[in-house]
Amino acid sequence: AHLEGQRTFAQPAPSAAPIRVLRQARFVSELGLPDWQTLIDDFEAHANLNSTLTLAGWGGAISAYPVEKSAFVHRSAAFNIYVTGFWQDDQEELKMQAYLARWRSFIARFWNGGIYQNFADADCPDYRSSYWGDAFPALLAVKRKYDPNGLVRFAQAIEAGPGEYLDPRLIGLK
Repeated sequence: AHLEGQRTFAQPAPSAAPIRVLRQARFVSELGLPDWQTLIDDFEAHANLNSTLTLAGWGGAISAYPVEKSAFVHRSAAFNIYVTGFWQDDQEELKMQAYLARWRSFIARFWNGGIYQNFADADCPDYRSSYWGDAFPALLAVKRKYDPNGLVRFAQAIEAGPGEYLDPRLIGLK
């Protein structure tokens, strides 16, 4: 569904100011009809017309696959809900940041703690738990085995926390 005045997103000409974007995502298990209406009303009132509020249904084949057989731990969530905010200038950014803060606050009561790792959240207080949950130790062991020098690095990479050590032999890696 489109909001009145909403338009198809188009990247501006190379000479124009770049479009900035931020995505916030949360896995949730249940939202009642009044909660959906609140989300839609708030989006309509406070997000800009280039932004999106998306609900991706989970379950089915996603939830049928055993969680212990992969690094994807979000199989019990009913939905991945996310906002993608686009803006071009500082005034629009302030508006989007305020909207996203309000959205995070509202959705917190329904959030199961998980975040889809492809929608990284720089403000996530415990990204390792939110992205990978119980699969993190095995992922860390694989990272240490195949990238012992830490060549693959970024702000929320698979890394041990300060003072943590995981012996790869404990999970079957040599």
